Amino acid sequence: MQNKILLTGATGFLGSHLLKRLIATGADVVILIRETSNKERIKKLEGFSTFTINQQLSNIDALFEMYPIDTIIHLATDYGRNVPYSSVLESNVLLPIKLIESADKHKLNLFVNTDSFFSKFSNYSYLREYIMSKKILTDHLKSLSDLQVFNLQLEHIYGELDSETKFFTSVMKRMLVNEKVIELTEGNQKRDFIYVLDVVDAYIAVLTNTKALGQYVDFEVGTGNSLSVMDLVLKIHQITESKSELLFGALTGKINEIQDSKANNLSLRKIGWNPKFTVETAIKRIVSLEK
Repeated sequence: MQNKILLTGATGFLGSHLLKRLIATGADVVILIRETSNKERIKKLEGFSTFTINQQLSNIDALFEMYPIDTIIHLATDYGRNVPYSSVLESNVLLPIKLIESADKHKLNLFVNTDSFFSKFSNYSYLREYIMSKKILTDHLKSLSDLQVFNLQLEHIYGELDSETKFFTSVMKRMLVNEKVIELTEGNQKRDFIYVLDVVDAYIAVLTNTKALGQYVDFEVGTGNSLSVMDLVLKIHQITESKSELLFGALTGKINEIQDSKANNLSLRKIGWNPKFTVETAIKRIVSLEK
């Protein structure tokens, strides 16, 4: 594990789980938050430092004067929903580049970037601004010769503490209260659904294998298998023993929808990572935590 880790996005879904694991491993962690960050997910966690960045990003130098950061794990992101493109660029491009530029070059050894499977589909119109911003950053990261960079391209993550607006969480909660009718799309699109704790394991795996890895490495983080949304919903329905009626095809799907995505996780498996949870075992664990 690295000496001093800066974690962005620690108050988010994945970030809160990763922060908890890093603390458990004894890592020395500083989290970067904004004045408006909602700290609900991490309010019970202890054993980390906090630095609040201002809206203008003008106090970044002070961060590195206070802490001898060795590793940056960048999870903070903006998906570009109902915000201007400039806002997306600030979160997804300007912030990470400013962090790298302000860091002490003699101390900073590793930058771990968080990407998404959406980046594999450049013609996907739904998240066009997000995809473009991620490409700008990864192109820049590839050009850095004095910094080791790992780019983790995440498939479809699900798990406890996710936003209730997310598909998996929303559907499961509606089933748990036996909502009479749940309207859905046909659900034929397939995704590589991966449980959040397996994703956390992937981050830990790359952090503990830096010496065995190259200067810039892409990792696709997923189970390596895809499952249709319909099959996922049916599994949730069965495991929750819900009485809700499922109406597949009642809703119209997205235009230009990605029909299938799954990870090529060979690079991760080579360093000893393997997913521990099946969809079934993960759903059972999440349901048990909800009760």
